[in-house]
Amino acid sequence: MPSPLDPEILAYTVAETQRVAGIGKTQIYDLINKGHLEARKLGRRTLISGASLRAFLDSLPPIRGDPASCPLGSMSTCSGTGTRAGERKNLVTSRVKSRGF
Repeated sequence: MPSPLDPEILAYTVAETQRVAGIGKTQIYDLINKGHLEARKLGRRTLISGASLRAFLDSLPPIRGDPASCPLGSMSTCSGTGTRAGERKNLVTSRVKSRGF
């Protein structure tokens, strides 16, 4: 059996894409609709091009910093620019200030 993201795999089903790329079904369809993933229909099945999936994953920015130091436990929030952790801290700070603490 070929390994995940094997260059010999021509296409993945949505379920296979979820498994090999760790992306949820809704996000996969959003990426298809936005043109980030190339997909074809075969009957009721949606097939995502293996080359398109690899190209999309390769286009994502690398993570900077130590994954163990990520405050929210999610690697995607520690990219170093506009992190969700920073946004969350600002939200909490603004709520505390608005309540007079």
